[in-house]
Amino acid sequence: MFTKQEIIQRITEKRAQGQLLEAGYNLACFIATAAMIDIKDKSGLDYAHHFMRVSRHNTDSEVKMIIGVLHDVIEDTEWELDDLRLLGFSERVVKGVEGVTHQDGELYFDSIERCGLNTDSTDVKLKDNFDNLSQGRNKFLPSTKDLERLQKYTITRNYLIDIKKDFIAAGTPIHEWMAKKGPEMQNFDLVEKYSSKYQALQQNHNNNGANPKI
Repeated sequence: MFTKQEIIQRITEKRAQGQLLEAGYNLACFIATAAMIDIKDKSGLDYAHHFMRVSRHNTDSEVKMIIGVLHDVIEDTEWELDDLRLLGFSERVVKGVEGVTHQDGELYFDSIERCGLNTDSTDVKLKDNFDNLSQGRNKFLPSTKDLERLQKYTITRNYLIDIKKDFIAAGTPIHEWMAKKGPEMQNFDLVEKYSSKYQALQQNHNNNGANPKI
């Protein structure tokens, strides 16, 4: 299949020859398919099913469709954000992809708080979250690790929805949001595992001889 370098070179050459090759949905699909041609999901299905469902879920926005197609490309392949800029994708698309991309060394809930700062990223992450929460395509019983991941996704969905509904401000620490929810949405042990802010807060409380939840 085409490598990143081959795709960039071919697109650059064709544009130099005067061919109009827009940085749009077609190019995004080509990049994602080429980059993830050998990747399968947890059920052994081609990964393209996932990013295509995310891209087309409940939106007519071309920008959000493009972000949906590319939402895992930076995180899971050799492609980088500057490669998308080089090919002419808008800064809105690049920032949207950046918002849904989990960065190296970043704890999970830190990435979700950052995602919530960008409205396009928030919408696409909710679509990604919806697809990841679907158990209909599973051909296996959930493991303990799977159940933890489902709890993380459920917290994520509710947190991002509350941002969209203006119940909380974008960027609100997840532990502060969780403290305002009922016990059915509270798992501070999980938040401590995946939130650097909450880890720091707990360490500060421990140093002062106390250990409240918030």
